[in-house]
Amino acid sequence: MSEGSSAGEPAVQDACLGDHELAEILEGRVTEPHLARAHDHAAACDGCRALLAHAGRVRAAERTAEVGGSPSEVTEVGEWLVELESVRPPAEKIGRFVVLHRLGEGGMGVVVAARDEQLNRKVAIKLLRDRGRRETERGRARLLREARAMARVEHPNVLAVHEVGVHDDRVFLVMDFVDGSDLLVWLRAQPRSWRELVDAWISAGEGLAAVHAHGLVHRDFKPQNVLVRKDGRVQVTDFGLVGAAAQLDDEVDPDELDAVMGQERTAAGKMVGTPRYMAPEQLDGDAVTPATDQFAFCVSLWEALTQRHPFEQVGGDRSHAQRHAQIVAAPRSGGVPTRVLAVLRRGLARSPEDRHPSMVELLRALRGARDAPQRRRRAVLAMVVIGAAVVAGAWLRPLASRDELCAPPPGGDFAGLWDEARRERVLAQRRAVDTSDVVARIERGLDDYRARWSELRRDACEATRVRGEVSLELLDRRMACLHARKAAFSTTVELLEHDPLGERHSDPLALVYGLPPSSPCGDLQGMAAAAERPRDPATAQAVLELEAELAAASVLWNHGRAAAARAKIEPTLAAAERIGWAPLLARALVAAARLERAGDPLAALDTWRRAYVVAMRADPGTGFEAAIDGVDAYVRVQDLEHAELFADVAQAQAELLGGEPHPGDLANNRALLAGLRDDLPEAERQLRAAIAAVEADPERRPALMHYHMNLVAVLASQGQLDEARTAADMALALTTELYGDDHPSTLRTRTNAANVDFAAGDVERAARTAAQVASQWRGLEHPVEEAVSLDLHARATTFPECLAPAERALQLRRAALAPRDPLIAKSLGVLAECLLEGGRVEEALRSFDEAIERLGGDDSAQRAELEALRAQARARAPALPR
Repeated sequence: MSEGSSAGEPAVQDACLGDHELAEILEGRVTEPHLARAHDHAAACDGCRALLAHAGRVRAAERTAEVGGSPSEVTEVGEWLVELESVRPPAEKIGRFVVLHRLGEGGMGVVVAARDEQLNRKVAIKLLRDRGRRETERGRARLLREARAMARVEHPNVLAVHEVGVHDDRVFLVMDFVDGSDLLVWLRAQPRSWRELVDAWISAGEGLAAVHAHGLVHRDFKPQNVLVRKDGRVQVTDFGLVGAAAQLDDEVDPDELDAVMGQERTAAGKMVGTPRYMAPEQLDGDAVTPATDQFAFCVSLWEALTQRHPFEQVGGDRSHAQRHAQIVAAPRSGGVPTRVLAVLRRGLARSPEDRHPSMVELLRALRGARDAPQRRRRAVLAMVVIGAAVVAGAWLRPLASRDELCAPPPGGDFAGLWDEARRERVLAQRRAVDTSDVVARIERGLDDYRARWSELRRDACEATRVRGEVSLELLDRRMACLHARKAAFSTTVELLEHDPLGERHSDPLALVYGLPPSSPCGDLQGMAAAAERPRDPATAQAVLELEAELAAASVLWNHGRAAAARAKIEPTLAAAERIGWAPLLARALVAAARLERAGDPLAALDTWRRAYVVAMRADPGTGFEAAIDGVDAYVRVQDLEHAELFADVAQAQAELLGGEPHPGDLANNRALLAGLRDDLPEAERQLRAAIAAVEADPERRPALMHYHMNLVAVLASQGQLDEARTAADMALALTTELYGDDHPSTLRTRTNAANVDFAAGDVERAARTAAQVASQWRGLEHPVEEAVSLDLHARATTFPECLAPAERALQLRRAALAPRDPLIAKSLGVLAECLLEGGRVEEALRSFDEAIERLGGDDSAQRAELEALRAQARARAPALPR
């Protein structure tokens, strides 16, 4: 971009052509890069275009005299310059159309504004240039082809053609009159956000897709051939180069087409179009396809977003780079996400087969990249919970004598913890505050966990004491693992019985489903890789008790009891320092690092690094836990390189163990990292691997549910809406299985599924689901959650049906949230859109104004979106004060 250019303006306009450069062009001595620059400049500069046209005619006449031929034989650079001459002013009247004034001109002719006397409307007329009979016949055939092509396409993003005729031996084309400007003028009018640019090009792309659907190729897509109405609608026009996708080269007579300045003729004839936006196959004169338009589309959007041509080379040959699709590195300006440029990179591939399968697929990918959250790191961090399971411990009491064999202790394995008396007491308290089937699910979940634990304890005992298959040392490790699980179970029951989680708006099922899986305690290979337990009985007992404290602290921390967790972790860490047993110390340091990370992620790295060093001299299980926690540690400080490194370390530790302690979690975390790199296909692959790892494990149903929910987000972000709906249905089935029909988790999953329906265009289903879920939230007295569903209901309906849910959502959020909460601004925006659809423009503008004022500068993405919508609303009421 030249110095002083405004943001958002592509670097296509340099200084006007000087006398020396003009002379070089006319003498044919100019280099190809300078020739391309002159072409680009003349295309947008009326003065230079007129100068070149006049000079070209003079030079053409001189060359005619020199070679003794006729003007038709002159085929040098002067020919394209002659094409730039201004046409003579049109007649005052063309048929029944009264000419008002000139709008512009191009290689084919002049465009004027006119009044249709019969229908009393303003139209635009394209009038073919008159330069002799042969020229007129060639141009007439071409213009008629343009008219037929445009008339076949009926689409809001394609300029409508009304009729075609002949006036004074000149063909004319009657089109809609566009009160606006072309896309290049719109781009320069004011600074534009990357989202505004992407939105504009997506609209133009819809027009191109409609062209392709009719078997046509535009061949000259560029910003100057896209019109932007004052109401914001974008329309593709200037189909003078259009042709049938499959038959174009057979239909076009090389002599019929205008030469393009400074470029060679090819076997297929002179190139047609604008070299700056041409695909390699078009530059080489090969057959063009819809993929050719896709290339031009991506060049122009890349240029608008980065202020640089994708193939521009300082001091180099842009044409060579463009022919070979050698993309330069895009400047990181304007906050353009790499995911957007990644979509364009594919569209700029050298081979048409390597580009997007179609404009429809390109636009789908572009929407997915646009709609991904601007702060993707925060959004994906919320999607994936990173952390390691509580692992090995030590046996609480000395090993039982052999004659006791494997009988449970008096009262059973869970005496006093989840025996009949405690069980009935806890469940009765829950029934007093919850009349749904949640209590039955709590009962079933805890009973199942207790049964699995007891089965594993008996198997561990019998494998050593009855069958003689496993050593006493390995039994000790297995029992230590089970004891840590029992400590977590005990803390869960205590929370259910005594904690404020017993209040109405709690999620006690999350406690039950959050219990660490007990299956690793039965993994003999993993247990064999664990560190040897302390041999000193007093030390072994102390380690065991401290591991139980860490297991309890993990439950407390995972369920929002930070102070209670800290009260257990801090003394445990101090005791672990004194004992010095590496596995215990490493796990205590990991827990302490998590505490610190909540307040200062950067400072917490020091504690985590110490934990990792200690873990590496402990055992692979401890190393796995520390490494996977390192992924979280580095993601929190946005250091993806180190986060990926420790995902690899965790993978190596899992291989030493013979498999992951918690299958699926590592792949889920790799999906997170792929999402942060904007590599959504890789995120999808990792999530499908995570799903495959756990779908047969009954203990991992909650994890399976979350993996499917994450997959919904990834698929929707890629625009794969049909697959996203399938994943959403699976996630909903799992959530309903675990939580029931009326549980908050199920309602949130139904809302997510409705959002996918809305994005896929099934607005009726989305509206129906949103209304049902909002009613259920109302019964649960969750006003903020109810507002989420009401907003979706409003967006999925039209005026006036959208008004009631939009107003109620806003009312609920005003009452429940802080004044500057961005959710209030969101509801204001939804209400404003509804009002605008109903023609209540002034009320809509007030809602937009309040939403933007409430946001302040806190959320630039949401603010930009609201400002764009407000601008559209103002365009519908130009008389209102600005």
